[in-house]
Amino acid sequence: MSPQSMSKPNQLGAQQRSAILDKAFALFARQGYRRTSFGDIAEEVGLSRPAIYHYFKNKDAVFKAVTERIHKDISLAIERALEQPGSVEDRILAVFEARAGRDYALLFVSPYGRELLEERKKRSGGDSADSGAKARAAMERIIREADASGELVLSSWEITAQKVVDLLEHFFEGLLTREPSETQATEAARIMVGVFIAGLRKPHTRSG
Repeated sequence: MSPQSMSKPNQLGAQQRSAILDKAFALFARQGYRRTSFGDIAEEVGLSRPAIYHYFKNKDAVFKAVTERIHKDISLAIERALEQPGSVEDRILAVFEARAGRDYALLFVSPYGRELLEERKKRSGGDSADSGAKARAAMERIIREADASGELVLSSWEITAQKVVDLLEHFFEGLLTREPSETQATEAARIMVGVFIAGLRKPHTRSG
């Protein structure tokens, strides 16, 4: 058997697995995790249970694979955002949107968004930790580079890049619970980052 003929079944298998994950994600968003059965997934995909078992042993394995793929996509989006040109504010927002965009989509588009995020959190492993760490590292790098170039003056507030990112993350997390729509959450993030970064651009003199 030639290498080409061997790779074709593998390629078809990867495409089938990807198609299963696409349809499963749409089904979870439509019905929620708890209301979706393994049989529902098979029916949605148009395959028999034995055919689905070839790729995944149960519903939980499907859901875990869906979340792992999301986190890999997030990591790639963060890498692209980090390298894009623009102001400090634009670059931080790009990283934030890369990290939180899928969460917003779930919360504001799916009626079961919060349930899905909770289920994902229970099963989050290395990929989730990696994408979260990448987002933090990317924002810290942006802040440090701007501080080193003199664009920002962190010393005027006696604050570190790490603390800046801590504060930004606290705000971003709050958006997921307070804002009623993705559009409003994105706009709130834009305004907050703009105001916050503007305060770091010029020396601050404390009174007293």
